[in-house]
Amino acid sequence: MPFNLSPNPTLYNNLFAQWEREDLLRQQQEASSTSFLLSRRNQFFLLLFVLLAITQITLLMLQRCLTSVRAVRRQLYLRGGRDEEDGKITPSGRWEVDGDVKAPDGKE
Repeated sequence: MPFNLSPNPTLYNNLFAQWEREDLLRQQQEASSTSFLLSRRNQFFLLLFVLLAITQITLLMLQRCLTSVRAVRRQLYLRGGRDEEDGKITPSGRWEVDGDVKAPDGKE
C-alpha cells in the first residue's frame, strides 16, 4: 500500500486556515487582557488621584481652622480677655491661673 506523497492543497489550506483562526483568537485574547489590565491600572491611578485630592483639601481646611483658632487666641491675649484653657489673661500680658501670675510664655 503505497503512500501518496503528492501535495494535498485542500489539507494545507485547511491547516493554514485553522492556524490563522487560532492565531487571531490568541491575539484577540491578548488584546482584551491587555486592555483590561490598562483599564484596571487607570482605575487605580484615578482612585489614587482622588484620594490625594481629598487629603489635600482636608489638610487645607485643617490649616485654615488652626490659623483661625490661633488668631482668636491671639486676639484674646492682646485684648486681655479670658481663655478657658489657661485662665485669665491680664492686660499687662501676664496669665493668671488660679491666682498664680505667669508670664505669657508660661514661666513665672
